[in-house]
Amino acid sequence: MEIIKAIATSAYEFDSTNTKKIKKEQAFELVKNMINEKPLTVRDKIDLYRFFNPNKHVAQVKTPLHWVHQFTTKDSCRAPMDMVLHDKDGKLVGTDGRSIGLMDCDAGDADKYFNRVGDEVESDCNYPNWKMVVQDQENYSKVEIQEEFMINEQYLAIIFTYGDRRFGVAVNPDYIKKVRALKGMDMDLWINTLEMNESKTGCLASSPLHFYGDFDGLKSQVVIMPMRGDIVNQIKDSL
Repeated sequence: MEIIKAIATSAYEFDSTNTKKIKKEQAFELVKNMINEKPLTVRDKIDLYRFFNPNKHVAQVKTPLHWVHQFTTKDSCRAPMDMVLHDKDGKLVGTDGRSIGLMDCDAGDADKYFNRVGDEVESDCNYPNWKMVVQDQENYSKVEIQEEFMINEQYLAIIFTYGDRRFGVAVNPDYIKKVRALKGMDMDLWINTLEMNESKTGCLASSPLHFYGDFDGLKSQVVIMPMRGDIVNQIKDSL
């Protein structure tokens, strides 16, 4: 388990734009070296992780629409959540049910839907009430991220400080890559203040994570649901 954790963490930290998988023979050779306790380079770890976990790479995006579209569902049966909503009040919205990406845009006369390349599309379905999930910033406090590491091959731990205490949450690493995929936009992490104040262990899992940022004067926000259950307890030793 520790070997898998080390490989996953290296792959997450040093991810690049190269998505080409290595061949089966190369992967087996790396596994043989690992079993024989021969050292693996960072590149070896990334290649091996991608071989056994395909299609996890998140490419860097260049436009606000493309960035928001990352957060839509890939399931076309869940329309219109597979499209970006252009809210008439001036928001681009994308959600898959466990995350929401938001970006300011020009207001309009009516709600519209767009696909990934920016073409307007028609939909007769009702979009989820995303405004119920996006809470006011006054209920949250900005925190300072101290470190990030893969708990195992599936979940990422984010360790942060608030005041003089350390806290931790477990999340899907793909969501964090999407948060940071738009070059030139830095986003700050905000956590529910009440949950931090009431937490005895420092391991948080109840309230959504909120990221706030700015891209060329356009305010952006991402809401992500944390992982829950036994996986959260594995963060305790790092607090």
